[in-house]
Parts: sequence; structure tokens; C-alpha cells
Amino acid sequence: MKRYVGLDVSQDECAVCILNEDGTGMFEGTCPTDPDAILQTIVDLSRFGGAPLIAFIVTPKHPVR
Repeated sequence: MKRYVGLDVSQDECAVCILNEDGTGMFEGTCPTDPDAILQTIVDLSRFGGAPLIAFIVTPKHPVR
């Protein structure tokens, strides 16, 4: 089963959401906006098992189409 990670990055905090391939929410939370903290959060969330995570970063300058 594929899992998708959505990241909404702001200056101080990053919102993190994980959905499975049918769109069911598996996790929703935040972490500091720091590359190491974001990576550690995603690694920690690997406990959900399944296929590798596919991440999307959503910013006003780079909208997801």
C-alpha cells in the first residue's frame, strides 16, 4: 500500500499529514521547520509500515498541480 506525506512548510513550523492510497488519514501533526527535524519526523512515522512514503511539499511558490 502506498502512503503519501504532505508537508506544509512555514517559517517556524511544518504541518505533516500522512494518507494511505485510498485517502484515509493515518497521521496529522507538526514539527519544527528544520531539515533534520522534518526527516526525523518522517523516519519516526515509518512505523505505519507498507510501501515507502511519497512526500509532497506544498508552498505558495510551488503549488501542487
